[in-house]
Amino acid sequence: LRAMESDKTRVLRIVRDTELAHPGLYLVEAFLNDAVDGDQAARYLLQRYADNGSDINFHQFVKDWKELVRLFFVDNSHSRILSWALKKKVARRDDFRCCLTGVRCRFWDVFPIIPPTAFCVREQRLYDMLGAFTTPFHRELLEDQTSKNQPRNHWTLSKDAELVFSRGMIRFEKLGRTKYEILYNNIGGKCPAIYTDQRLCDWRCDLADHSNSAIDSPDPGLLEIHSRFSRALQWTDIATKIDSRSCVRQSQKTERNPFTQTITTAVFAIWSNFPDFVRFQTYRILRTAGSYFYGCDVPGIQRLPFGMYLKYGPEYHAARHAGEFNALKLVRSQTSIPVPRPVDLLLSRTESFLVTSRIEGGPAGIAIDECSSDELHLMAQDLQSWIAELRSMKRDRDSEYAITNATGGPCLDYRISAHPVGPFRSEEEFVESLRLGILPDLVHCTGYKIVFMHSDLNMRNILVKNGRITGIVDWENAGWFPEYWEYTKCHFGVTLKTRWLKMIDSVFENKYIMEEAIERQYWAYHSAW
Repeated sequence: LRAMESDKTRVLRIVRDTELAHPGLYLVEAFLNDAVDGDQAARYLLQRYADNGSDINFHQFVKDWKELVRLFFVDNSHSRILSWALKKKVARRDDFRCCLTGVRCRFWDVFPIIPPTAFCVREQRLYDMLGAFTTPFHRELLEDQTSKNQPRNHWTLSKDAELVFSRGMIRFEKLGRTKYEILYNNIGGKCPAIYTDQRLCDWRCDLADHSNSAIDSPDPGLLEIHSRFSRALQWTDIATKIDSRSCVRQSQKTERNPFTQTITTAVFAIWSNFPDFVRFQTYRILRTAGSYFYGCDVPGIQRLPFGMYLKYGPEYHAARHAGEFNALKLVRSQTSIPVPRPVDLLLSRTESFLVTSRIEGGPAGIAIDECSSDELHLMAQDLQSWIAELRSMKRDRDSEYAITNATGGPCLDYRISAHPVGPFRSEEEFVESLRLGILPDLVHCTGYKIVFMHSDLNMRNILVKNGRITGIVDWENAGWFPEYWEYTKCHFGVTLKTRWLKMIDSVFENKYIMEEAIERQYWAYHSAW
């Protein structure tokens, strides 16, 4: 079979088995997958960077590739090579509107499609690489020194759109003579504000001459060149961010200051003695203020002033709020894991409020692409240590149930049901509850240790800042489960983030592969979602 594989497939197979500092693998993939002819690009790589056609020096290739890609990075904002008269003509051609978003712009909001640095690549090694990645037609465009200061290499963009375009967050697919579909490159970081729900479904633009002045529209060839470089631009930008940080940081301090903890506990103890209606009304006011200052991204969750978060809902959410409140108290009392402080728990006939402290950082799913290999290794070490702490936690020996939530009650697990299930008297009873009639012979093994766990340790609930884990949040699913359950839940619903899955495999040392395989067959037929 290997004798029949294409040059591109061969190089992709080799590089995926090679240890490259992040994001080296993705930069190689961008070169091969986004080239006009992937096999031609692969042959160039083999001829230029392979010793005797076998060992490929990917490290040197990545270094050279990033050097070429940076030539296509628009470092300056507004175009400084166009005269004011030409800028006005370009803005008028574009109807004084951003070509990507349609928002009103000023006549000086004119930006280059390809920056001046990319015209006439002088170094032979970079010129050869460009030739392997593009076509003779594209190279001719880039060899034309007059193109860089012509209207066909410029368009009108808002500041936000220019940032998205120049960083390679988007690419274009031609639909007609002047019409394009705009596609978002889902790589690292938070989605830009201009990528709205509507544009997620349908994002198009028309680059026609709205002034009817016969001025050149943006050149399709130049747009195609930028589109092909877009993913490499974004990965190169991520590489630059990683290089700007120290490679290995000291471990985050998770010890809590005893004095501060004592004062905070005393303040919250006094506050908890205030009447319920006073606390309810205070949190409602803070929720309104939080919505104004921080926005509201997730229904039922609101960031509050003074470093707090509020989870709110109707009265039937009381059980899940109480479960999380008690889980946080338990974890904070027996481990050093950085988790939110449980501040308050309130229940009325119509509402349920859970208030916790806020932990800085963003979801790991957003940050993981921008973490270096060393940072990811340290994150795995932290997780491994904290999971060991959770597994060492003591439980009430008098409980007659084996599988429970943090306080011995029914378990809330969205993998199983949208409603609480159990508690279960034994591991066998729990395993039996998971069986599906359509797969009668498929069943989990028993005999595993029953340990305490987060039970929803996914990329949303692990917070990261500057390449390190700052905390673990959302403990409403926490409880006592068979030891493999945390590992399988880390894989639940994850299909694209291979770095996350590799890190999780290293954290759990690939101990529960068989149970994961069983779970994947269950997921194909059933989950609460």
